[in-house]
Amino acid sequence: MQFSSTPDEIIELQVDQCEACHHDLHAVAACGRERRQVVELPSPRVVVQEYQAEQKQCPHCHHTTIAAFPAGVQAPVQYGSNVGATAVYLVEQQLLPLARTCEVMRDLLFVQMSEGTVWELIQRCAG
Repeated sequence: MQFSSTPDEIIELQVDQCEACHHDLHAVAACGRERRQVVELPSPRVVVQEYQAEQKQCPHCHHTTIAAFPAGVQAPVQYGSNVGATAVYLVEQQLLPLARTCEVMRDLLFVQMSEGTVWELIQRCAG
């Protein structure tokens, strides 16, 4: 493995005092740096998007008009396309059983999904 020339985060570790005599080194400039890099996966976290459709009542005819939701946003709570694609990928490409797929989705992505939902996603994808 090689050092990355563009790390995503740099954490500076400062010396506050001499480890030999305990002299205060806050005002002393650093004479060098030793570098170490850790390659790590970011902590998985799902993103919840809430759509709020505005409602307005016409002062003239008193009809209430509701803003349209984006295409594909149809249920009060639903899985997004990336969540669904991940579940289908685990079954169809990685050959995990439905129950194991639900377990992986729960353990890694914190998404509670039933086997029936995974099966429905597979059928939709096949269509």
